[in-house]
Amino acid sequence: MVPFVDIDGVEDGEQGKGRPPHDHNRDYIDEPIYNSTSSLMKYASEKKPEIFIDLHCPWKWGESDDISSQRNNNVFFMKRMPPIGEEVEKLGQCLQRAILNESDPDKVIYYGKYDMSIGEEWFKPETPCSTKFFEKIGARISVTCEYTYFGTGNMIITQSNSRGFGRNLSIALNEYIEKCVVNSC
Repeated sequence: MVPFVDIDGVEDGEQGKGRPPHDHNRDYIDEPIYNSTSSLMKYASEKKPEIFIDLHCPWKWGESDDISSQRNNNVFFMKRMPPIGEEVEKLGQCLQRAILNESDPDKVIYYGKYDMSIGEEWFKPETPCSTKFFEKIGARISVTCEYTYFGTGNMIITQSNSRGFGRNLSIALNEYIEKCVVNSC
């Protein structure tokens, strides 16, 4: 678990997307400029993790009725190419089950319909990023989970339900590992 790769940006309250000299998530290149990225890449290359999830925030909000705009107000996964994309879908199903069992009426919901596959919109396969790096070193799952800033009129994001989402994601990961990694689903 690495809490923040861009700790300076977090401390400065910066959103981080496209920040000069370049976004930390674009630093997964042969010669990274940020020490934190370089260190993570070295460590991960040695350890070869099975699962990598980059918890990120999407664009700040969406305002229109089209799905790409609505996507930013919901939790969604950014799925890489097969077979990783299919593994992410299995994890998504586990997450939906965990959320379904959550009793909090203000829970954060993951629908799946807002997920983005590589090649859609701005998610280009040639763009350097953390998930591309972890895919390259052999992770079974390498995915970005975009966690909305605000939510929707029916699902307002709070500290409490954000913690609940983290708990549900942990439950989903546990189920996924048990069913799909240990027992080869």
